[in-house]
Amino acid sequence: MSQNHSKLLILGGLIITTFIFVIITTTTIITTAKAQTDEFNVYKFDNDGNFILGWGSRGSGPGQFYHAHGIAIDSSGNVYVSDQGNFQSTLSHPDAIPHISKFTADGKFITKWGSQGTGDGQFTRVEDMAIDSSGNVYVAELGNSRISKFTADGKFITKWGSGNDGTASSSSNSSEGSLDKPWGVAVDSSGNILVTDKGRNMTFKFTSDGKYLQTLVPTGPADGQLQHPHGIAIDSSGNFYIADQVHANIQKFSPDGKFLLKFGSEGRGEGPFFHRPHGVAVDSSGNIFVADSGNHRVEKFSPDGTLIKSWGHFKDPHDIRIDASGNVYLINTTYDENVSGTATPSD
Repeated sequence: MSQNHSKLLILGGLIITTFIFVIITTTTIITTAKAQTDEFNVYKFDNDGNFILGWGSRGSGPGQFYHAHGIAIDSSGNVYVSDQGNFQSTLSHPDAIPHISKFTADGKFITKWGSQGTGDGQFTRVEDMAIDSSGNVYVAELGNSRISKFTADGKFITKWGSGNDGTASSSSNSSEGSLDKPWGVAVDSSGNILVTDKGRNMTFKFTSDGKYLQTLVPTGPADGQLQHPHGIAIDSSGNFYIADQVHANIQKFSPDGKFLLKFGSEGRGEGPFFHRPHGVAVDSSGNIFVADSGNHRVEKFSPDGTLIKSWGHFKDPHDIRIDASGNVYLINTTYDENVSGTATPSD
């Protein structure tokens, strides 16, 4: 009788232990899944797409955004995020001011700057950003049709391109270098600034103070030409990559603008397909990462354009960057919902 009782006690203990293990394991799975599916504005993944952390919610406080859009990372690992404020909102938020926010690599708020307007240091539909080796921040302003340059803490330095009236706004002394809806911006190893202009469907090169140097990529439907270019990234050899929304592909060019490669096509399924590709980034191994906005995912490709993997189901991924350790930072744009309950995506 005592032996049977002991067996029952042991069996009961095993059942209870197993039950507790199942509860703990299930809770861990649920917590991990929640962490990867919460609608953050900024996501951080490792190079294989494993979730590390996320931050950002709707609002005007530190670490909050109304329309997060662009992202950049400096040599110290600090993260800069652009917020378009009331742009694309179906509601009016008096506190939704376009600005740039600066964070540590783990999402701790440092500072922010900017306001609505056309003056120096003001923004109207701020888009992409890039940072040079000295920590200067270059901001592409689609609404003001210009590039603005700031110090690392937000002090205005200069601007160039065109104002809303089409007149030159600073040192760019060539009509060839005038801008109309600049979207993507990148800095090469010589400190020159590359800009994709989706209004003119071209890519330009400027000096760091805005002097026009070269039209790198012209407009057109053929390979090596652009129609609605967005994000731009530069690899360690100086080759640059452009996400083109009309072509629905990524095109690769040599440092002097010679067409080298393209991959991707319009589509919704698994594979090398894009629908409204926005951001593009390249890691130190030459792998290419694409924020595929219309398909709500990130796609990773080898240097020759072969699909390696894709991950996520985001709301509207816009911009993407890789830090020195190979971690992937993604901007997940959010919108106010209109009366019918559907969000209005940006182009």
